[in-house]
Amino acid sequence: MNKVLVTGGAGFIGSHLVDALINHGYKVGIIDNLSTGLKTNLNPRAEFFERVDVRDKEKILEIFKKFLPEYVFHLAAQTRLRRSVENPVEDAQINIIGSLNVFNYAKEGGAKKIILFSSAGVYSSECNVPTAEIEEVKPFSPYGASKLAAEIYLRTSFFNSGLDSVILRPSNVYGPRQNSEGEAGVVAKFLGKEQPVIYGSGEHTRDYIYVKDVVSACLLAMQDDIKGIFNVGTGVETSANNLFQKICDIKGDMNVSRGPEVKEQARSALNSTKLRERGWKPEYSLEQGLRETVEWFRNH
Repeated sequence: MNKVLVTGGAGFIGSHLVDALINHGYKVGIIDNLSTGLKTNLNPRAEFFERVDVRDKEKILEIFKKFLPEYVFHLAAQTRLRRSVENPVEDAQINIIGSLNVFNYAKEGGAKKIILFSSAGVYSSECNVPTAEIEEVKPFSPYGASKLAAEIYLRTSFFNSGLDSVILRPSNVYGPRQNSEGEAGVVAKFLGKEQPVIYGSGEHTRDYIYVKDVVSACLLAMQDDIKGIFNVGTGVETSANNLFQKICDIKGDMNVSRGPEVKEQARSALNSTKLRERGWKPEYSLEQGLRETVEWFRNH
């Protein structure tokens, strides 16, 4: 049975990936320090290396020697943009040094492929929309900078090592199990708050992709012939106002308050032609994904 190690496997996206891998017959190990991940997200059929931080070299090495995975999905990260601005050193320690620990010991442990979960935050705000992989990478936050640094280390450090790698840059992922607290995704905030807030005009756009479509891209990335950098998005722009209305159409009318204008990108969407040419496509429309997400929030 092929073994797969997932860092961040108790988190929102990671836990969905673990479920899919197990359903496809893989033996899965999970590394998660539970700083944002939840025990309730854990699949009981996975082997859980509890409260292990990717910055802990000794423990990470011990796990790789014990578990000996063939594939490694690296999702564990500091993902809060504002926190990265407030504490860029911590952000770098987790997203750069932590990533290097995973990369180095994956190679030492005999893994054949690493799939790194990066971010659309690596792109310049001046890129064409939808944004393709060939566009300029010029992060506007420490978080984006640390994710780009991890990409560069993965591409340069292992170019001649024989270890294959794939870098996935997702757009705005939403779905069941997403936390509505802190700097959560806007869908989770709209569904998890008694009175959600739309900032500014509400006309800024994002590319919302359902978590199950992201997982299918992850599974495709395991194939031997898939290497390099790939965007994972729908290419469709949806404004905050439009998104809120779609949720109201499903859930029923909700009260919303209006907040001040905040400094953020006016438009964002990803061109995923490169991944589509390799057989992937989003299976869920925004309405379908929102229906499943609304149902989950109703029950939890």
